[in-house]
Amino acid sequence: MVGAGTVAAKRDAAVSSVLIVVGLAAIVRINTVGTSRAAFTQTLTHASLPTLYASMLVFLSALMLIGSLRALLKRRSSVERGDADRSLHRGASSESNRLLLRWLGTLAALVVYAGLLPHVQFLLLTTSFLAILFWLFGRTGLVKVAAASITGGFAFYLLFIVFLRLPL
Repeated sequence: MVGAGTVAAKRDAAVSSVLIVVGLAAIVRINTVGTSRAAFTQTLTHASLPTLYASMLVFLSALMLIGSLRALLKRRSSVERGDADRSLHRGASSESNRLLLRWLGTLAALVVYAGLLPHVQFLLLTTSFLAILFWLFGRTGLVKVAAASITGGFAFYLLFIVFLRLPL
């Protein structure tokens, strides 16, 4: 019998695979029509943002694919050992609700982030956005979340502002 976690992991793997293909197709399409807008061949402008967004889509989808494949392998190894979780059906609806809330929370945080980006300093907004995402996905250690958010904020600042010279 296939558990709800296995179905969700397979669905996530399929969705992330499709998103990787869409992102790669967008990168190829964007950079073959007219002049190249590749992020690393010129100074970044508004015309190069679609390539940057498509690259981020591929990267984040690859992370999602890796996570779902790890979950599938973990579940497969536990089933092979005979440690199948008997409470899969009881927790399936609460897990689905939690995933839906995480998805909606992430979408809302992303929309707010994009809306505030022109008005709030990049480093402060990115650090706050990362902290919200860590909280949404269950990271509770305040010191660890703060350290990861600040480190990630500085890393994104260095990447987009210093190295890529993106005018934000």
